[in-house]
Amino acid sequence: MRSWLTIFCCLFVLVASAPAANAGTTLTVNQQMEQIAATLRCPSSTNQTLLESEAAIAFELKALIAQQLTEGKSHQQIEAYLVERYGEQIRYQPGLNAGTAILWLTPVVLIFLLFVGLWFNRRRSE
Repeated sequence: MRSWLTIFCCLFVLVASAPAANAGTTLTVNQQMEQIAATLRCPSSTNQTLLESEAAIAFELKALIAQQLTEGKSHQQIEAYLVERYGEQIRYQPGLNAGTAILWLTPVVLIFLLFVGLWFNRRRSE
């Protein structure tokens, strides 16, 4: 009788721990999906990421990202697919290329010019 009780307890522990193991896997995919969705712009919402948006397309794209993650695709592959499908504007922070160089370089140039102007102003006052 004792051996049946031991076997029953072992089976109960195995069966009870199986959903917890699956929840960990789902949570990991969900966390990865949220990380990717936080870096992409919602096509229909103004100044919102996919993660923040409540639009129907945002829910569809988050489901697509989760599906592709379960298929084993990487963050870069998923982002490249979405950029190919929706264009460069899907990225919330565009990469540095010929089209966006002015966006990235203008603040740096302005700060440099400010320091040069302050330096000349200080030299002139001495």
